[in-house]
Amino acid sequence: MVQRYDHPNVLITREVQKPSIIGTTSITRFNFYQKCRVKQVRFYPHLAGTSDTFTQTVRTIVGTTTTSVGITTMGTAAAGVAANALSVALGASNSPPGVTLDADDSITITNAVDGVGITNVVLEYEVLPDAVQT
Repeated sequence: MVQRYDHPNVLITREVQKPSIIGTTSITRFNFYQKCRVKQVRFYPHLAGTSDTFTQTVRTIVGTTTTSVGITTMGTAAAGVAANALSVALGASNSPPGVTLDADDSITITNAVDGVGITNVVLEYEVLPDAVQT
């Protein structure tokens, strides 16, 4: 069943969040069961990193293809300070902006060299009108 463009399910922007996993090269994964467009990833420091090189890379997994779509450097930003939050706009040059994912595609967040820092990761996305409903 395909929904009309003016259906309330299509018109609302959604958010999903979870903490990043602690540890060097650890991966936090978001799976999507409907076709959607991910617009932005926002990182809130939960536990400060121990070095200025605390970065997190955003990647899409579409089918079997993995693509880096953004990176943020949290460094030693203090936890619990809203002003320390960082955003990564995805597909800003696309029209409309965002990265389109089909059902069963994923977004991953990978920590770099800092094994201590943790962020709360929030994805902003919208379900697309031609998404198959379950």
